[in-house]
Amino acid sequence: MTRIPPIIERAKQGDSHAIAALINRHLQVQGVTAKTKVKGDCLRLMLEGNTVPNQEVMVQFIYQGMTKLAAKSIKTVKIYGKQTHLDFPAWSQELDLGEQPQPVLNHSPLEESSSILLIRQRQLDQEIERTEEKIDQNQVDGELETQNLNLSDTPFVTAEIYQNRGIANSLNQASPNSKAQRKKVRVLKQISRVLIAFLGLEISFNSLFVIYAAVWSTSYYIYDLLDVADTTGILIYLIHRMVIFIDSFWNPLELISDCTYTLVFLLSLVWLHRVHGYLRTHLPDYPITPWGAVARFVIPFYSFWGIWNTLNTLAQRLKVQEAKLAHLGTSLSRWIPWLYITLFGSNILDRMYWYGFNNANQGYFFPWLFFAYASTTLFLSLVWLKIVRIISQVVVKTGNRQ
Repeated sequence: MTRIPPIIERAKQGDSHAIAALINRHLQVQGVTAKTKVKGDCLRLMLEGNTVPNQEVMVQFIYQGMTKLAAKSIKTVKIYGKQTHLDFPAWSQELDLGEQPQPVLNHSPLEESSSILLIRQRQLDQEIERTEEKIDQNQVDGELETQNLNLSDTPFVTAEIYQNRGIANSLNQASPNSKAQRKKVRVLKQISRVLIAFLGLEISFNSLFVIYAAVWSTSYYIYDLLDVADTTGILIYLIHRMVIFIDSFWNPLELISDCTYTLVFLLSLVWLHRVHGYLRTHLPDYPITPWGAVARFVIPFYSFWGIWNTLNTLAQRLKVQEAKLAHLGTSLSRWIPWLYITLFGSNILDRMYWYGFNNANQGYFFPWLFFAYASTTLFLSLVWLKIVRIISQVVVKTGNRQ
């Protein structure tokens, strides 16, 4: 006799957390999250997504799953569908598990007043929060992982199993992977490629500045040495002319480098905005908004905490995903401290350099200060390029998962 996994046994007994875990195992990859609360013989179910979940598809999905689950203590199911962060449900429907659900909507925001729907939604949220204080949802989710359930063996099944019933196409239409979303993903990938290309150009200029700083720093010692060894002065003259030739490229290189840095900065902000719009669609309950991410990077003083918060939040969310995404989250975490070290280091060395330059406080040590600044800035560009590449891989892998 086949042994029924404990998580399904708990769901059959009417455990709302077990039911939510089984539903979320299927719907979260579609960008939909379920919250549940059992009240008497009624299961109250809130379905949230970045777009409003498709009512017809979700009602059929829940009805089929609950019928197969056959929880004797649950007679009816009240389903709400709403967009995340909005107060009002977009639709609601009540199911009698003893009857086939009607194709015509039996409840809608037009039939129930907005105030009643809002009150019911807030009551449901409060009841769910009170219940979650007593039961650890992570424990339920962990049971799903340790039991290694085959999705087709659970009461709730996804579109692949219902393909012959015409539900697959509707579910795909309801998922974030719509034409509009795919277009946004293509634009994001193009922005990522352009940003990476300009970062490569910036790294090239920074490498030239490091070489220039190395020549400048060592020229004093070479001149002192040749002043003793070169009695004719010819070698000193040739080296001097070479240094002047190299120095003639300084102004145009600096101008082009400044333009490149500005473009990289602006592209990075656009890229951050697009990435976080994507993450909020493809990672359930991702907390940072697109403009919130931009603000964390550009607002003075706030950015000290904001940059770390933005990148670390993404890293921690990735670590609880499947293995490939978890590996990217671990890699991202390792690069965040280096970003801060190089960012603060380059800013401090830059101010020290220009302070010495403006106060004519130049000597043998001054070129080495510029060399340290140029090297730190080069490393900063390399670190940011690595972070951009990691997050771009996240976009690709989550897109493939969808």
